[in-house]
Amino acid sequence: MNKTLKRILIGVGILAVVGVVYRLAAGKKDHTVVQPDLCVVCDLSILDDAGCNGTPDLMVEILSPSNQNHDLDTKCKLYEEALVKEYWIVNPYNKSVLVYKLQNEVFIGLKPLVEGNKMISPLFPDLDVDVDAFFVNLD
Repeated sequence: MNKTLKRILIGVGILAVVGVVYRLAAGKKDHTVVQPDLCVVCDLSILDDAGCNGTPDLMVEILSPSNQNHDLDTKCKLYEEALVKEYWIVNPYNKSVLVYKLQNEVFIGLKPLVEGNKMISPLFPDLDVDVDAFFVNLD
């Protein structure tokens, strides 16, 4: 987990919950259990002692060699089906961030962000971050 990413989200006053199992309402099943690297939940009523019983607003996955296909394909489809409003895929290997926003129940991929770019979250427009900040102390 990139501590800088966590600090950025907490620093702008967004609730960040890490390391909890989430139950996403999905059309094909009663629920699906996932454990994202980080998520943001704005509706506190869906949180309980067991975790998050509903769909978080933002899901963030940080790619590792063992999970790239799972995060880029399987989880992306699952999060879209569960109507997650925004999904970030942080790639520490090529220092890029992919942002998908939900529009008419379909994820729309935005222009890939790389070092030197500024990221403004579609869901949280006050979240204005230099992409470089995601990758501090990785080298």
